Amino acid sequence: MNTSPKRRTRRPRRRTRLSTDQVRSTLYEGALARFRDQGYDATSVSELTRAAGVAKGTFFNHFPTKEHILASWFLGVWEEEAQARRDAGIGGAEAVVAQFGSVLGRLEEDAILARALAARIGDLPGAA
Repeated sequence: MNTSPKRRTRRPRRRTRLSTDQVRSTLYEGALARFRDQGYDATSVSELTRAAGVAKGTFFNHFPTKEHILASWFLGVWEEEAQARRDAGIGGAEAVVAQFGSVLGRLEEDAILARALAARIGDLPGAA
């Protein structure tokens, strides 16, 4: 008679492998959503990684700081608006004025991120 306790066999956890781009996008989009919902300062890197299902080190592989997410967001806004000028065939001084006007409009539309950006402008990557 076998008196040893029965061992449960553990199923290995199934992990879906995401590409590097998918991980970065998940972290980025999740961070922006949390910043908008609960504020930039109230959002921790730990929360962001927990929500994305990745290790904390993974966050830092993609974004050295939370400020890098804000910088990436603003750069995306700037580049989208610049592309719109190019697509419309607008150049020179007219393009500069239109670029700033449209970027300011986008910042007004996303006031929560714009305020977080403005408060940390000196801390953003590339700031002198």
